[in-house]
Amino acid sequence: MQTNNNQSNEKYINTIAQYTGIRAIAVKNFLAAHNLDAAKLANDLSKDQKAERKNFASAVSGKARAEYLDELKTKYTLNENENREPLTFWQSKYGKIILQMNKGDFDEGLVKQYFTSLIGNGDPEWKHVLNRIALEININPNEFESYSTQIETMVDRLKDEYEIFQENKPITKGKINEVIDKVLGVHFDQEIQQSIKPKRFKITLDQLQTLIPRIIIDRKTKTDIQNANK
Repeated sequence: MQTNNNQSNEKYINTIAQYTGIRAIAVKNFLAAHNLDAAKLANDLSKDQKAERKNFASAVSGKARAEYLDELKTKYTLNENENREPLTFWQSKYGKIILQMNKGDFDEGLVKQYFTSLIGNGDPEWKHVLNRIALEININPNEFESYSTQIETMVDRLKDEYEIFQENKPITKGKINEVIDKVLGVHFDQEIQQSIKPKRFKITLDQLQTLIPRIIIDRKTKTDIQNANK
């Protein structure tokens, strides 16, 4: 089931973070950006692989040789039919801005204009923001000779990641209530685990399908109790 797969993936990501000294969120984003198998990588790094752990840490920080990245992809790339989780970048301030721009298909020209506007006035602070966004989507800004080339690469990366997000985006509280109202004819107010930033509920369609039978039982029990007390 999707929930168990996500929990297992988090476990492997935490294992990799532990052995490499990298933040789990950075590991997660790197694996998602390069479509790498967390389970297989965690298993290998759990062995006495000090050099390999150091190399992987360098890759996440954007300092690895291109040859090493190729080796990672050759050895650890996930099968195309395996699910990938969306980058946590979409939960950031700038990620949400880009999502607002793209209600349907990903508009490369619009996103390119947005990135270009960040450095259009030459303000060093905005250039820093652009570079920070690049790092958040696992692109090393130091690899580019010009901002125009960097922006092109960033747009290409986000186009692919946008499709993954659309397939796996979390369901809002309003959508949950809308679906449950149709199924049960009542408003469901049970608290769902939610992230701190942003206020989105961490629940997928698979989880919702699992949750609905429990809600029905809960509602039926409450109704039976109310009827018995009349």
